[in-house]
Amino acid sequence: MKKQSDCHQIVATLMLQGFICATGMAGCTWDEFNESGYEVMQKHRTQRCFEDRSRQLSDCVTQQSYDSYERE
Repeated sequence: MKKQSDCHQIVATLMLQGFICATGMAGCTWDEFNESGYEVMQKHRTQRCFEDRSRQLSDCVTQQSYDSYERE
């Protein structure tokens, strides 16, 4: 049940970003929107990692940048 709640929270966050972008953020391009969405997902993954006591903190801090993600 918690997993479904997390999914709804992520979708709501992404929809809010889209709304803000669409209603007046001058210069908000599709790439910027995608990068913002990627950052939101990374923050969510980091938070989930910190909550998992079996993971090392160094695993949670090390993250792939959006640019390297795009290159893959």
